[in-house]
Formats: sequence, C-alpha cells, structure tokens
Amino acid sequence: MSNSSEEASPKPRLGFLLRNARLLSKMKKVDKEEIEKFVNSIERFNRCVVPDFEETGGPMEEGMIYLMFNSGNGMMPIDSVFRLFWVNSPQLRFSFLDSFFISTKFTSGRWEKKFSKAIFQTSKHKFHQEVHVEEFEMIFDGEITTGYSMYFVDRKNNISGHLKYDPLEDGVITYFNGKMALTPSIAQKAYDIFAIKVTGEIEVQGKEIEIKDGRGIVEHSLGIFSGFNIHCWRWLNLQFPEGALHLFHHPITMGKEGIIEAGEGAALMEGKWYHFLRDEFKIEEIEYVHDETINTEIPVKWRVVGEPFDFIVKKKAHLSWGGNIGPTNEYIANYVLEADGKWKGKETKGSGTMEYLFHV
Repeated sequence: MSNSSEEASPKPRLGFLLRNARLLSKMKKVDKEEIEKFVNSIERFNRCVVPDFEETGGPMEEGMIYLMFNSGNGMMPIDSVFRLFWVNSPQLRFSFLDSFFISTKFTSGRWEKKFSKAIFQTSKHKFHQEVHVEEFEMIFDGEITTGYSMYFVDRKNNISGHLKYDPLEDGVITYFNGKMALTPSIAQKAYDIFAIKVTGEIEVQGKEIEIKDGRGIVEHSLGIFSGFNIHCWRWLNLQFPEGALHLFHHPITMGKEGIIEAGEGAALMEGKWYHFLRDEFKIEEIEYVHDETINTEIPVKWRVVGEPFDFIVKKKAHLSWGGNIGPTNEYIANYVLEADGKWKGKETKGSGTMEYLFHV
C-alpha cells in the first residue's frame, strides 16, 4: 500500500517552482480588477466548447466522478448519489482521495485520505485514472467521443461496480470558454461533462443493482492550486426526463478588496444546448435547518430561476462535514435533491445533487 499520512500536504519540488515561476508570479500579482475583467469577458456560446485537455497530467490534477441512480430499479428518479474526488500531483508529492455515498435507502457515509506522494497511474493521451490502495480501487478509462468505462471498489462505503459512462452530445460545459482562470491562489482550466447516461452493475451494501438508466457527471481540471479564494460555491446538477441542468455559482473573495460574483451554467434540454452566464440565473436559499454535524444552519430548500426555467428544489438527503481545502476552514454539505417547476413554461419534475461549500 502507498505511504500515507493524515498530515500529508503538498511539498513542491524545485523543478515545479522553476517550471512554473512565471505563472506563480502572475498569480501573486493578480488583483480584483483583473479577475472582474476576465469574468466579464466570458461570452455566451450557442454550442458547447469541447475540452482540449482531457488527457491526465499537469502540475496538479483534480477530478470528480459521480454516479446517480435509483436504488429500486437503477433508473430515474435519483435517490442515491456516489461520488469520488481526487487531487493528484507528482510535482507536489501529494495526493488526496475523498469518497462519499448519500442515499435515502442505504447507509450514507464519507471518508478521506491524504498521501505523501502521487498515487494515481495516469495517461497523457486520454482520460485514464487508476489507483489501488487499501480503502479504494478504481480504473477509469476513455474519451468523450467514445465514452468511459469504470471499475471501482469502495471498501469504506461498501460499494463496487462495473459501469459504462456515455456522455451525450453537447452535454459538457468548458468553463471560461476553455481559457485558464487566474486568481492569487488558482490557475486552472476545468470542464464538467454533466449529461451522461450510465449503465452497468453495482453492489451496494450487499444488494445487487442493475443500472439501466443512471446518470453521471465527470469533472476534470488541470492547473495549480495553492489554497482557495472561494467565498462559497453551489455546484448544482439536476436531471429531468427532458435532459439536464448544470449550474455553478462561485463568488471569489479578494479579502479587503471585496467579493467578485462568478459562475456559469449550461443545460441540455430536449436536445438543445443552453449556456448561462453569471447574471442570468439565481440559486436562492429559502429554507434552512440546523445541522448538528457542523453545528450551523444549512439550506434545505431553494428557488432556482433563470431564463427559461423556474424550479423549487428540496433536500431529500444530505451529508455534511468540516474541512480544510485551503488556508482556512470550510464547511461542506452534499445533497440528494428533488426539483419541481417549469422549463419553458412546461411543468416537469427532476432530481439530482448539489455540493455547497461555505464559511461561517
């Protein structure tokens, strides 16, 4: 098994500092005005921008793979969400694994582990991630044009499976139109494939389930991360019979300079692609409950509105925890959700997931 430690943290190699000296210097100098100019320069696209960096590599890589399914028949509506999150960086001698499972039917759970070296086997030619540690095994392989295969065993949450991920045409948002985002703590390119049909077999806590029409998300980013200037974020994915709606609201804090509103979204509904800029949608929190795990209030009901949609979204299940993603403590809640409302004036119902990160 790979060496690991809960105290493991990124330790930059000299080569990393030399190769990225110019970029690191730019990151330190960037100010609020530059970031606002960049955010305002993002244009609305009529069709999705296909990412040109799907291969695995870069000074640091981050990824997330979601499986969303119905525990009764492996189809819609979603009542269970499994997610794997990782950071892998040979140049920083650091890796991080985070897995959670949220369900209205099964036992929910979460675990994380930090490693003092890169633990993933990767590829420069396609999206290939492979890891074998005591808690978790995974082989994820493929490309957008052909789809992905995934084998995994999560021994902590007692879930395993063999799955096929088939992205739908145009079901991807490449953030910032494929440009690199630059802040004092982040230099990255990122995309989310949010419209994916998943099929295959899984075993959840002793129950075998055939996934006939599950849904998935694949998120991937390459770049440099040295702590976050994120004030909060809402990473929302809703699945409907007509398609999928994906919104990411992430205000950036610049300390004494204030907060910059940022975000993007996309939808693939009834076979048509939609792109939403930061001022074209709202995720309004309208009801809260006290969460004993993190001893603070968390939202459990929202109004998600924009052109051409208006939904009331409610919590079905959630997990919450405190963490340290950057230089300060953050709090995170992940949800299974149900949505009820209108798309282009037509009534529809859906379900999905959201990750909510915030400070208190």
